[in-house]
Amino acid sequence: MKKIFLFLLFSYLLPFFISAESENYKNCQDLYFGSLPFFQEACLKKQLSLMSIQDYKDFYLPKLKFSAQNSFSGNFEEGLKNFSSIPSLSFEQKLPGACRIDYKVLGNLSLSEEMDFKYNLVPSVMLSLPVVSGRKFLPLYNSYGKNNYSARKKLLELSYDISIRDGIYDFISEAGNYLYYGRMSELYSQKYELLEQITRDYETLFALGKVTAVNVSDKIAEKLQFLQSTVEVEGKLIASKKALSELGVNTADIQNELNVFLDYWKKEFSDFDDSQYYKDQKELISIDLEHYNYIESNLSAVPYVSAGFSVSSPYSQSDFPEFSEGSWNFNLGFTIPLNSSIGINAISSIVRHKTLTELEKQKASRRQSCTDTERKGYLELYTTYKSAMDNAAALEKSRLQEYEELYKIGKLSEYDLNMQRNTAALSDLYAGYADFQLLLTRISFY
Repeated sequence: MKKIFLFLLFSYLLPFFISAESENYKNCQDLYFGSLPFFQEACLKKQLSLMSIQDYKDFYLPKLKFSAQNSFSGNFEEGLKNFSSIPSLSFEQKLPGACRIDYKVLGNLSLSEEMDFKYNLVPSVMLSLPVVSGRKFLPLYNSYGKNNYSARKKLLELSYDISIRDGIYDFISEAGNYLYYGRMSELYSQKYELLEQITRDYETLFALGKVTAVNVSDKIAEKLQFLQSTVEVEGKLIASKKALSELGVNTADIQNELNVFLDYWKKEFSDFDDSQYYKDQKELISIDLEHYNYIESNLSAVPYVSAGFSVSSPYSQSDFPEFSEGSWNFNLGFTIPLNSSIGINAISSIVRHKTLTELEKQKASRRQSCTDTERKGYLELYTTYKSAMDNAAALEKSRLQEYEELYKIGKLSEYDLNMQRNTAALSDLYAGYADFQLLLTRISFY
């Protein structure tokens, strides 16, 4: 008997341990972000969520339950005198139509001071049926039993995917901003030095009487106004460093150039399906789960009638109870919740809630269709924006070539040439930023 019990217990628990081990950090170590906190947190949350929904798995298979009440009695002088235990091993099996079968073996073990061991076993089986049901309710309950676990698992998988994509988006956004504002800070510093140089030159010319005080004042104002822009850029660079630090990213590990960074991530997302959105799928599944939760809460208001039998035996050394006529007991019970209205309202509300669920899913689908159109509009907008900035950068590069030719023949000052070089570099940076915004727009749709 003892061996049979241990075998059943091990057979029940083994699939859970195998499942937990197979999910443990699955596919987590080979990814680019495996060492970052947001990725580790998403993996752990997924594993905890998988453990929390195990009770919903294999809805119609028997579920093992075991409990035992043990007591020891004695005194401090003579020690242990008596030991008793009331173990209970039971299987609960749900059936279609909100029915249930309970198999149970109740034991009563006793060990006296004289080492006299006694026990008896009381096996029993009970069938529980809802007092009320309905033609429309039955398929709803069966769908709940069949799909509840798969829907919950799909929901947590989508939540995991969304958490990963949130983290990736934050990383790319903050890293791109860091590279963009870092490069802009360098170019602004160069431009500020040029503005300081021209201001000093105008002050010299003013002393020679070749320019007016208004000309000098305009150059000073231009330099001070640009200084304000430089301070704003430095502030944004500090903010991007802080954001990366909060994500657990070392700025030394990021590519030095924005264009190199963009080329890498555009390649990574080259096969990304723009028409599949995790958040839309999650919303629809959440509506289904809300209905499943509604079924669970209303079933507690449904009255049940239970019928079955048990077999009792006197204390003996036998492994099995005595199956004489006097040991058989017939059991009949009722479970009637208060204010249940005999369960009719509960069953009716479940059916009506299903209709409401379908309406909510239709509304969500309509909204998602409009959102999809909006997403495509933003992609077109930023694609046009990127094309315009590319054209502007190409124009400034062409102008730089002309300035270099003019400088070689002495028709352009070195200051004007350096200023155009700075302008061309900034235009190229702005074009890269437009490409960066297009990438962020695309990867924000998930």
